[in-house]
Amino acid sequence: MAKSNPKPVADKAAFFAAVPAPRTEVVETGGFAVTIREMNVGERLEFEAAAAGKPSGEVALLAIAASVIDADGNLMFGPDDLPKLKSIPPDHAVPVMRAVLKLNALTDDDVSTLAKN
Repeated sequence: MAKSNPKPVADKAAFFAAVPAPRTEVVETGGFAVTIREMNVGERLEFEAAAAGKPSGEVALLAIAASVIDADGNLMFGPDDLPKLKSIPPDHAVPVMRAVLKLNALTDDDVSTLAKN
């Protein structure tokens, strides 16, 4: 297999122009579907700061809040929604959690590390 030789970007504008749009995925669970979006770097940093030292289950809920979007592409949940998210039956939340963690390249070890910090 031949190695790819990507063309170097010449300047800042070319660098930012080459960045792809965040990936999205629709997750069906419990008779409804939600759209999740990959976090951008800023959202990931905010998520990690908010998740530090929280129990691993809450870290996963914070990841949901940082990734589930509405029809306009805006985040659907905020910090005030965590108590309500905690009340969702696991059968509804777990498929969304798994998809959010996968789309954002978050492993179980990442979640555990955040919970410990």
